[in-house]
Amino acid sequence: MCDRSANETIKGYFYQFDYSILKLLELNELEDEIVIECIEDVDISSENNYIAIQCKYYEGTEYNHSVIAPNRFFLLEINPVNYNRVVLKDIIYTIINKWSSSSKRTIPYCPYIYLHNLAPDEWISIKKVLYDEKTSFVDGYPYLGSEFHCEAICQNSDHNNNKINVRLLSDMSCTKATINYLKTTREIYQFYLNNIYFEFDDPNVKHVKIQVLDIKDLKEFI
Repeated sequence: MCDRSANETIKGYFYQFDYSILKLLELNELEDEIVIECIEDVDISSENNYIAIQCKYYEGTEYNHSVIAPNRFFLLEINPVNYNRVVLKDIIYTIINKWSSSSKRTIPYCPYIYLHNLAPDEWISIKKVLYDEKTSFVDGYPYLGSEFHCEAICQNSDHNNNKINVRLLSDMSCTKATINYLKTTREIYQFYLNNIYFEFDDPNVKHVKIQVLDIKDLKEFI
């Protein structure tokens, strides 16, 4: 008698292979690439984006796939000596433009940003600038006087009324709590001046630490 589970597994591999070929033909640039069985079943990498896709096959149903981007955390250390709000805003928008998407072809995603050593009043000024420029953000504080809530900053974004461009983390404790709260793929990119300031030891979480002495040079890495 035929092993039904084995047949379904083989069909699943065929679907994954066919989908990989389809996405390969859809690549826009010669430098873009597709990797099989990396973070997810099919990973698509381009200069400005990285998408991990889960391919699922269910017997008796149509082929289904979901697009999942890793939760990316950008930790930037601010140097008070040469701080410039315009430069920082430009870097924030660079991160948003490269690492967020509201395309209806994917599950919406956006980056988490923590600004180390940024004065509290300047944090408020940065948020005001983003708000005035119609950039939608969440910071984990759902109401005035609220404590930090992980579920508030990790709330789902959608294509309509709850579009989120960026998630702003106010301190290291909130950052660590949020990373622990999430159960999907997480990647930390820590940029520091002289000393590493954020420790997170988890073999399941990618943690890249890069020394950058001038904040203007961050664009080369983001």
